[in-house]
Amino acid sequence: MPVFVPYKYNPSEMPDEDLEAIFVGRQHLLDRLVTAVREQTDTETIQHYLLLGPRGIGKTTLLRVLHRKVQTDPELASRWLPVRYREEEFYVYTLRDLLSLALEYLDAEIGLSEAGVIRRQAEDEADDAQSLAKILDGLRKVCASHKKRILLFIDNFDRIFSKPTANDLDQRVFRKLLSTESFLMVIGASTLLFEDIFSYDEAFFNFFSPAPVENLNDTEVQALLQARARRDENHDFLRDYEKHREKVRAITYLTGGNPRLVLMLYEILSQRQFLPVVQALRATIDNLTPLFKDVLEDLPRQQSKILDALMRRDGVASPSEIAAHTRLPLNAVTTQVGRLKGARLIEVQGEGRGKPAVCRVSNQMFRTWYQMRYLRPARRRVEMFVEFLRAWFTVEESKEGRIDEAKDWMARIDELEPEGTPAEQRLEARIGIILTVAQTCSLDAATALLDTLLNTAPSDLRERLAFLKPGLIFAQGGDESTLAKLPQEEQEMARRIAATVKKSS
Repeated sequence: MPVFVPYKYNPSEMPDEDLEAIFVGRQHLLDRLVTAVREQTDTETIQHYLLLGPRGIGKTTLLRVLHRKVQTDPELASRWLPVRYREEEFYVYTLRDLLSLALEYLDAEIGLSEAGVIRRQAEDEADDAQSLAKILDGLRKVCASHKKRILLFIDNFDRIFSKPTANDLDQRVFRKLLSTESFLMVIGASTLLFEDIFSYDEAFFNFFSPAPVENLNDTEVQALLQARARRDENHDFLRDYEKHREKVRAITYLTGGNPRLVLMLYEILSQRQFLPVVQALRATIDNLTPLFKDVLEDLPRQQSKILDALMRRDGVASPSEIAAHTRLPLNAVTTQVGRLKGARLIEVQGEGRGKPAVCRVSNQMFRTWYQMRYLRPARRRVEMFVEFLRAWFTVEESKEGRIDEAKDWMARIDELEPEGTPAEQRLEARIGIILTVAQTCSLDAATALLDTLLNTAPSDLRERLAFLKPGLIFAQGGDESTLAKLPQEEQEMARRIAATVKKSS
């Protein structure tokens, strides 16, 4: 039976026992935040924190686990009133709205009826400034009467306090409140260091202590997969897991260690058959559309243009190449690249080492989704197949193992592609396998694989692969004479093949 992971997009609805069962790779950050809360129980000034990371990285889950920890720890529960906002608070437009919801939570979830009375009185006040004053005074009284402080867990903090929806005066009032009074602490979560955090003239500049939520590493991905399988009582997956332990490293490569994407691919791996993986991975790309479209729609226009330029260059380019392609000033590209790096959408290599910087799309799945959706629609299935194959080969340590797998994949192209797939796409898939071998093993191995294919292929296929062998030879030695006898079009194709191999090796 197919396995479907619940709550991938709604971790706030996950039962506590499920949450605890699959909480992996974040214990050190949880401990740091628990210690921070504990240490500030009686301090005169409060340090506030902001969890930072892309969507699906586990910020909401971490806020929930931390909230539960404060609730259940006897020492913390005796000194703090934890208030957890919903993942999206569409009601909040002003600071008054935000703090009114805190009173509502204290009344409805914690049972402090006096908070409900205060809220109703504040709601009856027509003047917003007076209403806010009543709410603040009421929150102070609640804290004083219970001898506790209030801890606000605010998800999507960047959306609540982003321009143009937020009132600039509200932001400064909020900062003053948090910096001058000690009854309130905030732990927020954000997908990025938004303008009010990184701009020195804005309200929250240098005010929150950043707490980056990192991608899971190989070990943590494996722990998450096993924890999820145990929780699902997925005995088949657990039984077969040891057989494919090394292959799971391909999942880390494809997902970038993003927990939400790991769980989506867990659904695929749970089918226990390798053949459907390729087909199901294509469906997964479609399922990722809401997640990744949100990422793009939140980006400022210059950043989305830069990201598109990077995608059009196979996910790798220098800032100067991006500037030339986008027709943006180099200093603007450099600034926006820094912000994209801060949002962990790209990586920058070679900085400060005397070498030109190189930008790379950090999430392989995001790159594949973008290229398939926006760039070359006619080749979507082939690109997905080759991307998965490249990931699969990445985890195979021996060249011999990779070559054996390549031969097996080559023989099974017709099985893997759905019935009715055009011959051109099947051809491109075979070329993709050969190029992957060239990139991950050696040019000699790729040439040998091509020779095997040519020896068994029908004459029309051999003719269509004529450019490939000269391209591989040209990549190895750079000798133009190897291309001289080819038609001009095939010469250009061979040069592109050589460039692709050299770029990736």
